Amino acid sequence: MDQGTIETSGAFVRVSARTRAWERAEKKARLMDANAVDPSPARVTVETAFDAFIARKQGTAALAQLAKQQRAIHDFANRF
Repeated sequence: MDQGTIETSGAFVRVSARTRAWERAEKKARLMDANAVDPSPARVTVETAFDAFIARKQGTAALAQLAKQQRAIHDFANRF
């Protein structure tokens, strides 16, 4: 961990530990790291993302052909 960064988010944070005891300061830093929110989006499989993309495109008449083509490419790729 770089000095001043929270491991999960990578954000730079400088907060006083309000103590001279190194152990207390480290404990506070670990608590901050444990409570940090991970900004990265949830991982999604390509299959799930593709199905969501096709579902969004199916509702639009102008892009129905694109969705059909993408489905054909997807089906072709899944054969391997």
